[in-house]
Amino acid sequence: MTNYRESVAMTEVGPDWMVTSSGAHDFGLVVHYTTASALEAELRASGFDGAIELWDDRAGLPAGRARPQRLWWYFNVLARCSAVDGTA
Repeated sequence: MTNYRESVAMTEVGPDWMVTSSGAHDFGLVVHYTTASALEAELRASGFDGAIELWDDRAGLPAGRARPQRLWWYFNVLARCSAVDGTA
């Protein structure tokens, strides 16, 4: 119950995303829920200009070969960005 009370205060809701606590692991996790298209927009806005790849939750198949995204509970993401000036 303590974890729930502490993590529920971190809840934020946007137009197509939400950050909130998860019942998994006794509310010890805070999860970013979003859609694939909203995630891509967030990544692009944050400077990720390279490939953005999604894999499904069951078989780890790339988005184009997996079952329809509306059936996914979650997805795995690989996103690349260019090096920032002054970093390697």
